Amino acid sequence: MPKTMINIDANNQSPKYSGWRVARWFIAFFGVMMVANVIFLLQALNSWPGVETKAAYDKGLQYNELIEKGAAAKALNWDMTSNVYDLPGANGTAIEFVVADANSLAVEGLTVVGKLERPASRSFDISITFKETRPGFYYAQVNLLDVGQWDLRVLMIKEDIENRYSERLMVTRD
Repeated sequence: MPKTMINIDANNQSPKYSGWRVARWFIAFFGVMMVANVIFLLQALNSWPGVETKAAYDKGLQYNELIEKGAAAKALNWDMTSNVYDLPGANGTAIEFVVADANSLAVEGLTVVGKLERPASRSFDISITFKETRPGFYYAQVNLLDVGQWDLRVLMIKEDIENRYSERLMVTRD
């Protein structure tokens, strides 16, 4: 059988890939991948503040003591309520905290401290110190809260008694 010669026109030739051309494409592809990974890595590191609980091991060791204090506080049967509202003129947010005993009598003389926490990130936490304005009524004022969910955590101390209160708040504005 005779050999057939195919004459390929210069305009119809497929491109030749030399070793250097393939190497450049290979390096460019993985270079783009590395740049994208570095960008994602930097975004991740800058958007997460890091450790959420400082001294987690020590807090874990004190957990049984906290459970015992909680049981003693629950036996007191205190009624605790909170009221959170914006002050007029966007001058801040007020937090009122009311504490009554099992007989609906005001619980006076408490040292009341608290914290407002964002559920998603601890970097926005706000520490609060309440002042007793009248028997059983405790008041604090903070900067205007951002819209969204907040956790209110309150610690009440009177002599050797500790009681805790927590509530999920939803801050909205019209």
